[in-house]
Amino acid sequence: MKKEFRRFLEENGFLPLSNWECFEIRHVKPLSPKDKRQAYSKITRNVGRKNGLYIYEKDGEILYVGKGKPLSYRIKDHYRKSYYEISEDANFKPWYEFFSSHQGRLKIYWRELKGEQNRTIVEQILDYVLNPKFDSFRRRYEPK
Repeated sequence: MKKEFRRFLEENGFLPLSNWECFEIRHVKPLSPKDKRQAYSKITRNVGRKNGLYIYEKDGEILYVGKGKPLSYRIKDHYRKSYYEISEDANFKPWYEFFSSHQGRLKIYWRELKGEQNRTIVEQILDYVLNPKFDSFRRRYEPK
């Protein structure tokens, strides 16, 4: 089944990732407010207010597949989670632990895709085919 889904992604231009827009960002705690503004600005310059899909990659390994409306909000949220823990929100913990443990220079691939249903379906197929590292990490937090 995975082979058929991969073929679907390839036939529709979702694979290989070289078909996507891409930029790099340092996912680390900013040293100053200026560094944080520059990171946010870089995200906004690259993805604008577009809605679509994004994929995090580090050293050739797929870390995370997601969707955003708009993309800039979700990517900025992940950037913030790489260094800022909000202890009151238990749902936040796996995200913080994952992104804070995968700091450094990350590639973010992104692609505009209209329609929430389209984004949800393609995100799930990409998740299944690419098997991002976050999926196995998240399982540690699921109720037994």
